[in-house]
Amino acid sequence: MIAAYLRAYNDGADDQQRQQLYGVAARVVGTRDGREVERRRAELRAA
Repeated sequence: MIAAYLRAYNDGADDQQRQQLYGVAARVVGTRDGREVERRRAELRAA
């Protein structure tokens, strides 16, 4: 879910905004934590 959001942001970002993604990308690498966590993240996003 986080990766999908960041891809969408990247697609709509200009060059300066895209540079901001490097720090975010580094922080989210390895945050996937199984189906239950992904399901909860999806619920939070929908809310």
